[in-house]
Amino acid sequence: MRVRIGLLLLVVFALIAWNLRFGPYRLRRMVEAGCAEAVQRAQAEFGVELDYSESSIAKVEEIAAKVFAQQPLAEERRAELSKLLGVYLGEVARRNHGGEWLIPKEGPLAGALVLRRGTGETSPPSKVYRRLLNGDEDNLAFYYRLLVRR
Repeated sequence: MRVRIGLLLLVVFALIAWNLRFGPYRLRRMVEAGCAEAVQRAQAEFGVELDYSESSIAKVEEIAAKVFAQQPLAEERRAELSKLLGVYLGEVARRNHGGEWLIPKEGPLAGALVLRRGTGETSPPSKVYRRLLNGDEDNLAFYYRLLVRR
């Protein structure tokens, strides 16, 4: 009987450890940290206050437009801002309309940070990357409206 209880406790602690290191808890913490940094950097670098409201998406688009105007843009800066602004954009959608963050292991979005809403999946950081690469044809306010319509 003691062996069974010991094995059960071992399995429970192993599952908790796995979740803390690799599971949804870690992903949630990563998103929270990214959003906090996005809010802080938007204020410090662009004088823009982000408050997780849907109206703040227009401010994210304004930041993206300013950054795009700075072409040529270093790849490191494009990638960094894509992650921060993309996580913020997706988190605003998730908070206001539901959804869950994940990193798929297979499929066309494998390895990307993805927001799943209903049956649809999209990668807001990837969309922000395209916005910073292509300009207004990848407008983030328009993307957001499509994202939350699903």
